[in-house]
Amino acid sequence: MEFDKKKAMDEMGEDEESYNELLRIFCPDAEIELKKLEEALKADNFDEIVRIGHTLKGLAANFYVTPVQVIAKNIEHLARVRRDKQAIVGNLQILKEGMAELRRQI
Repeated sequence: MEFDKKKAMDEMGEDEESYNELLRIFCPDAEIELKKLEEALKADNFDEIVRIGHTLKGLAANFYVTPVQVIAKNIEHLARVRRDKQAIVGNLQILKEGMAELRRQI
């Protein structure tokens, strides 16, 4: 998952310090949702997975973290339409790795 921080800063009209502060707000909120997603997966609760995917998608969009937004949208779709747990687990792993990389950038 590649995150173009410069592009996100340009789109938001923020300097790096200000944008990093916004990311420090985004990361804990996103990580809470990822934990909820893990729990919903354990319970095979696809309705909850759809809701969490939608929440993550919107949260990421608000902060211009496009890669997270795209994967969250995919998770939402996989849960709503295909109910494909294995594919959701794969996307969750990508999100976790991406969030770790994002944290290293701030």
